[in-house]
Amino acid sequence: MSDTTLRHLAMLQLIPAHPGKITARDIHRRLSDEGYAVDVRSVERDLHKLSQKLALVQDDGHPSGWSWSNATRTQLGPGMPADTALTYELLSRFAANVMPRALQRRLEPEFKRARQDLSRYLDAGYARWSKRIASVPQSHALLPPDIAPGVIDVVYDCLLVGKQFRVDYRSPYREEPSTFEVNPLGLVQTGSVLYLIVRIEGFADARHLALHRMSKAVALDTPATAPKGFDFDRHVREEKQFEYPSGDTIKLELVMDLWLARNLAECRLSNDQTFTPLPDEERARITATVANTELLFRWLRSLGPDVEIVKPVALRRRMQREVADLASRYRRRGKGK
Repeated sequence: MSDTTLRHLAMLQLIPAHPGKITARDIHRRLSDEGYAVDVRSVERDLHKLSQKLALVQDDGHPSGWSWSNATRTQLGPGMPADTALTYELLSRFAANVMPRALQRRLEPEFKRARQDLSRYLDAGYARWSKRIASVPQSHALLPPDIAPGVIDVVYDCLLVGKQFRVDYRSPYREEPSTFEVNPLGLVQTGSVLYLIVRIEGFADARHLALHRMSKAVALDTPATAPKGFDFDRHVREEKQFEYPSGDTIKLELVMDLWLARNLAECRLSNDQTFTPLPDEERARITATVANTELLFRWLRSLGPDVEIVKPVALRRRMQREVADLASRYRRRGKGK
């Protein structure tokens, strides 16, 4: 198939059914985004030529717009414009896990069609973009835990329509599950695990329930209710509930190897971060105001001997205790055992 034919097919997919319309200049812009090298005048000539064979009409507007003359336009060539196909492809890759199940099932044919249509655009524009992006975890990627059949459908449906559900929940600290009637408040994906933020009768604050610890989920007709003043975005991002906060903000002072400090100079810990190379050393001092969370401590611990906590003193002493305990364990078990 020639490049001209492919361009014509792409143009036809951009034209809406009447009463919608699109200008030749907008078609030119969209074609350029998709990698077609063509000027506006050529687009205008192509439109007039195609309108002699197909049910395309041009209105009298300024600028004039083009549309299909009936609401049921024929599907020609690629099933959707490249930008639309790319949007569906990105949704299927990076957002399918947190979509309502009914929406995901409804969109699955579109996801499949988008992948097929992007392959038809060969190496042009948006099709090339879909082959040049990836998301890579910064730590060792764990496989997602198994979720009991039916749980996701009930949880997602009740969250979507604002209804309660009954579920058996197995706490990691108990052998036997407990049965709760829960009010779903929001869904959070952290790493490979899905958590539902819920309100449970008898508890004043919002709780976090992992979906893989749920079983026997049953939807109820009771409307879901949130705790007074609850704000989902603040709970997750501002209050940093999924980072396990252990106090207020702290003024963190670190001394670290220069290569690591340079990385932090690019991806900063906070807006007020400072970076000071230490004279005659391959090290630097970093200071930053950060939230005092368990996630912060785990990150610092993962850096091992490349970083030293200077302040706050309480955090430094905690690291000293953990390092001493770790060294003791390795000595106790003996080398190579």
